[in-house]
Amino acid sequence: PNLITPLIVDESLKVTKEKLARISDDTLLTYPIMIDPLKIVAMSLLGKLFASFSFAGHITSLPFIASKMIQISLESGWSRLSPAAFAHWSNYLALVENNFEDGYRYAKLALSLRRASTSCIYDGAVIFCTTNTKIFVEPIQSTIEFYLEGHKAAMRNGATRYANLCAMVYDMSSF
Repeated sequence: PNLITPLIVDESLKVTKEKLARISDDTLLTYPIMIDPLKIVAMSLLGKLFASFSFAGHITSLPFIASKMIQISLESGWSRLSPAAFAHWSNYLALVENNFEDGYRYAKLALSLRRASTSCIYDGAVIFCTTNTKIFVEPIQSTIEFYLEGHKAAMRNGATRYANLCAMVYDMSSF
């Protein structure tokens, strides 16, 4: 769409929720790897758009972008960006909609996809976002340690933004 309106966002989120509600986690984990070059490029562009919008403060569009990435993944298989899309989706569900049950489900799925992926370039983002969701469900004392893991993963890949975010949240949450 030329303009992302609240109606378009709501419809996309609804479609994504309905599609995911019909698929078990076990089935999701057996999806094939994305091989369509156009879909791979689309995922890459959406990932860059997500980062740009996030940096520029256009946060109302972020759930829409994550939802589109998930829809492409469900249609065409997993890409190296699929775990990040599910991690951001988990944050949206838990932190915006207060749906911690589904947010936690997709945080665990994002982490499982991350472990199964051959690419580790987005590990820092995935760990940071999933930990933001997990911290509301799991004991905080053990969960905050994942921010350190996210910091290390982000530093290995040169993702200084997520490395700094993980370090900051870990520091603020430590006691």
